[in-house]
Amino acid sequence: MTRTALLLSGLLVACGSKTAPPADPIAHVDGSVLDVAVEVASVVLGDDCASPVAALEAEGEQASEAKCRPDSPCSRGGGGCVQTQVQLSVQGGPVGTARSVRVVKVELLDASGQAVDELAARQPKAWDDASGTYAAWDGLIAADETIGASFDLSAPDWSAVPGGRWAGSVAVRVTLAIGDEQTTRDSVAASPGDLDVVET
Repeated sequence: MTRTALLLSGLLVACGSKTAPPADPIAHVDGSVLDVAVEVASVVLGDDCASPVAALEAEGEQASEAKCRPDSPCSRGGGGCVQTQVQLSVQGGPVGTARSVRVVKVELLDASGQAVDELAARQPKAWDDASGTYAAWDGLIAADETIGASFDLSAPDWSAVPGGRWAGSVAVRVTLAIGDEQTTRDSVAASPGDLDVVET
């Protein structure tokens, strides 16, 4: 999968995600464990679209209202729920057995680099060139394999984010687990404020 295909796949990335430079791999001198390089391709902050309709209907509201609450992106012309999401480029080294890759957490940072909110990750998916869509992924990366991975994230607590939902770009720290080892990557996330700028 090419970098261009990853960045253009889906509404979130097409709407203006930010990218980070390639990261050094977790390396093992003896070659018995697969070396894995992970790059944060994009992070987009928005909502948690897992079951907004069901949640609102449980409160007695109409399903159509779930798509456009007063504080949602579609109320600003975005056209629907924007799923908070992180996308990764994962590269397996030439030698070794398959290893697992997962997102442990994504932290939102203030100007001083302190975490002000923590997002949980779920539903790992991998880009499928044949279908041109994401499909469920078991989280494993094999030797000489490159995967464009995507994880849905819980929605930010916008009251904790300096400037709130429409502040623009937000610094983030992504904690990854590669096998039994954890590592972090710093990046910049696009907020709904950024998405609105791109759409206009």
